[in-house]
Amino acid sequence: MIYITIGILGVLGVFCRFFLGNLNSFFAIPIGTLTANLIGCFLIGFIATTKWVDSSEHRLILAVGFLGALTTLSGVMLEMLKMLDASRWGALLIYFLLTNLGGLTVCYLGRTCAERF
Repeated sequence: MIYITIGILGVLGVFCRFFLGNLNSFFAIPIGTLTANLIGCFLIGFIATTKWVDSSEHRLILAVGFLGALTTLSGVMLEMLKMLDASRWGALLIYFLLTNLGGLTVCYLGRTCAERF
């Protein structure tokens, strides 16, 4: 039953991401992607903290199912929030830089490879 629930939530997340992604062509920045990522970050912070979700299993189902399909950035932000809460400043800075600069770098490299081959 857990797998079915995760699948259903994943489908809902995919549809939301698809809908929001369609907004990208109307703005100078990818506003749909930005919106999906910001919503995901807000929701994972909310789900990880709220008393409304009564078990760690339900939190995981929501995070993996819906938010996993909507965005992966929310997971990264939750990891950074935990480092912040634990005052792990060095780890937070390194992870932040590697995630953002590394992500941009490999995205650029992927695009470059695709253009050349």
